[in-house]
Amino acid sequence: MKSIHEIMANAFGLKPKAHMLDTNEIAQLVGSSPETLAAFERAYSKVETDESARHAIQASEKPKYSLVADLNETIVNDLVAQTATYVYDGEHGSFHDATATPADASGVSNKDLAQLPKSARPQLTGNACVCDISNKDTAPTLLWHLKMWQETGNITYYHRFRQGLDILDLDPLAYLMLGRNANSMGNWLPQLVDANIAAKRPFLVPRTTVAKVPLTLLQLTRIEFASLTPATKAIVNEWAMRIFDLDDTKDAFVKTGTYSSKFDFRNAHVPAGQEIHELGEYLIYIQNTAVNMAGPLTQPSIYGMSTTNEFAVREYIKPVDDDPCIYHGLPLRTEYRVFVDCDADEVLGIHNYWDPEVMAKRFAERRGIDDVHDAVTYEANRKRLCARYESHKNDVAARIGKLLPHLNLRGQWSIDVMQNGNDLWLIDMATADHSAFYEETVPASKRVASTEDWIPKLEA
Repeated sequence: MKSIHEIMANAFGLKPKAHMLDTNEIAQLVGSSPETLAAFERAYSKVETDESARHAIQASEKPKYSLVADLNETIVNDLVAQTATYVYDGEHGSFHDATATPADASGVSNKDLAQLPKSARPQLTGNACVCDISNKDTAPTLLWHLKMWQETGNITYYHRFRQGLDILDLDPLAYLMLGRNANSMGNWLPQLVDANIAAKRPFLVPRTTVAKVPLTLLQLTRIEFASLTPATKAIVNEWAMRIFDLDDTKDAFVKTGTYSSKFDFRNAHVPAGQEIHELGEYLIYIQNTAVNMAGPLTQPSIYGMSTTNEFAVREYIKPVDDDPCIYHGLPLRTEYRVFVDCDADEVLGIHNYWDPEVMAKRFAERRGIDDVHDAVTYEANRKRLCARYESHKNDVAARIGKLLPHLNLRGQWSIDVMQNGNDLWLIDMATADHSAFYEETVPASKRVASTEDWIPKLEA
């Protein structure tokens, strides 16, 4: 298992290869000096000491941890200390900074883990993690492709950069690049909550905790889910219980910063009881599924679903109208997609999320055996959904308009609203030009492409 020090040394200490940037080129691209990169490495590093055979033997003769539970507890404590969160409690939102970095981790080492059989061994610590293939070339390779796209305008380089960002083993720079995604929930939810409060709450917002996942834990989503050991799962589940302050008497809705598995809803809705204690595994599974969507073995390969370093747990909104379900348990409730321009404080248009033409095409594809059930269920409720949408769309758009003067975001966005009985819930946002129905809803003369900035800013 590689320590973060080794990962950083691999990324910045090797001679450049073809299709990679060297240390000076990376420093120039991220707008800092080689000295700043070195300081960044030290902030993320805690060097593991002599790994000689003799030291390993001595460690096994005198175990540092007498029980697996002691070792797991130490790792969980390290991960919790490294996790920053944003919490919306239904009334107010608040930020909670991490209290430690990987350099502060307790020092659970490979020698400590070697005391355990491999099948029972944790696959992460506070400052070390397993790799799928090798992360030694991740940041230099990603930044080379990004630089080539910037210099040549060849979109192939951009696509390879984005795919690599979603699937390659993580290093600290790649981790920071994931955090630059504007569509990740931690970027827009605090702004949306504050705007809704300032506008005198025209909508409801689900109680939510968004966590910035420690690098070594997020790396687990880059390896096969089936390969996770029981000890690894126990650590992830306990981390989730503590970070999200879970209550096993209540259902939960889980998602990553960018992906909710909404169209296989059994992975997004975690029922009360024992499964709440396994919620960390749900999050790892969802993110791993998104990573696989971007992989070369998936056709077509779709990047973007896993471009995040965040996990989120939200209040589950139970349906009040006895709505039928599609997509393995998703209540078929009326939803509205509203397009807005935050620079002009303008509502650009509104669209029925369950558009009948789009749904007809979707079910005609017959992607699985459940499509017949879902198609029949949707068709039986189509008129009800459309009638409710037409009755309330003007009110929804007007309420969104009240938010815009207070919404501290730039550019054009889509905002998703779910109706549950008479209640209207703000549930999702994304940049407009990456959202379905943008071209069908917003006139060409009003469309403005979003801008992206993937370069992390390293402080001296």
